[in-house]
Amino acid sequence: MLEVVKIEDLQKVRDDLFKFVWNFKHGDNIEYNFQILAALYKAKNDSHAPNILNKPITISIVSIIEAVLIDFLTRINEATNHLPNNISQDRLDKMKQEIEKQKKPFKVDSEIGERIYLRRKMYNFSDIVKVFRKYEILGVNYDPLYDQLLKFGDLRNRVHIENYHGNFEDRENEVFTSQRLTELEKIMDALWSKMTAEFRRPWSEA
Repeated sequence: MLEVVKIEDLQKVRDDLFKFVWNFKHGDNIEYNFQILAALYKAKNDSHAPNILNKPITISIVSIIEAVLIDFLTRINEATNHLPNNISQDRLDKMKQEIEKQKKPFKVDSEIGERIYLRRKMYNFSDIVKVFRKYEILGVNYDPLYDQLLKFGDLRNRVHIENYHGNFEDRENEVFTSQRLTELEKIMDALWSKMTAEFRRPWSEA
């Protein structure tokens, strides 16, 4: 069970989330997924076969982690005075430059006709983790957190039952184990602690 992220108190989760989230609509969607996660945990606790819910719980947690990370990447790209003050400006500037170089043209119809904007690249989970590792955003590049995140990104991709890429064991009941879920919960707690303690937005310092 999650310990730092108190999903039995969703108001507290929301309060913590909006201390660091950049896009408020994105934050609303993350909050919605926490509501789903809380319902899944309740069903697991009430079930006579609790392990059957390990897969949807795993998928939900990794999806929330992905959303938190992409929101933080977007904040680093877009923010000026809301940048995290405990990451060197040099690293932030280099990361911003890389994100800018990878932006793609995006057509928008408006009252004055078609306009073309540059839109942030659609990063997949492993892309996000690799960028954060490269610029040591979540810790030094050899911090095991990065490899753990990549591992669970692959695990989340087992939502595709065919398992085309051969991730983990062939049988899903051997993939979504309680041991792996416990490990993932610790990663979620560690990331949440980092976001709420180290990467708050300016008005949330108290």
